[in-house]
Amino acid sequence: MGNERTRTIVSVSINIIIFVTMVASLIVGIIGDTTSVFEERTTGLAVFKFFTVQSNVLTGIVSAVFAGYGIAILKGRISKLPSVLYTIKLVLTVGVTLTFLTVVFVLAPIAPKGYFSLFLGTNFFFHFAIPVLAIVVFLFFEPTDDIPLKQTAFGVLHMVLYGVFYMTVLFTHMENGRVPIKYDWYGFYQNGPVWYAIMLVLMVAFTYFICWLLWILNKKIATKKTK
Repeated sequence: MGNERTRTIVSVSINIIIFVTMVASLIVGIIGDTTSVFEERTTGLAVFKFFTVQSNVLTGIVSAVFAGYGIAILKGRISKLPSVLYTIKLVLTVGVTLTFLTVVFVLAPIAPKGYFSLFLGTNFFFHFAIPVLAIVVFLFFEPTDDIPLKQTAFGVLHMVLYGVFYMTVLFTHMENGRVPIKYDWYGFYQNGPVWYAIMLVLMVAFTYFICWLLWILNKKIATKKTK
């Protein structure tokens, strides 16, 4: 019982940190992050066009919900969280993990202003701090023993929906078979439709792999600790 209470306290604490950090970073991003390394700084509600921002904001919101339920558990008002929340948490942890891995292993190595330029200002929190905290709290302090393997399929939901959104933007701004880079902000279509299709398939497959891996690791670490 003592270990469970400690686990809940740590979970609540980290989830609150994630939420507060997300809100502060989002406000700075909307106003205009002066440390941005991009040529055309994106401000206002336009920041929500990025998968990074979407995944971090959604993770922050669900983290706040988790913290609220955790506090209710500590006060004895409820005994456990609804199992659906763990599925949602898994899906969103997949999103920020994808963001983290893509930045660390794909975008940062080819960044024109150097590897660590993608970890300045709010990008430090959206690309590194929040994803790492989300992964740690999910793997070590939020057992998902109620989530069956088939529910890991939901892990690709955000990526698929984002792919539809991205594709819509591309095709509605296409000019003579080309898409201006400002409408293809990740550059996926710059090498043509075949490369874009390959990238889409690879991203969805990799996203599911991340979901499956997080599910497995959670059962081996967090869930195992509670038994």
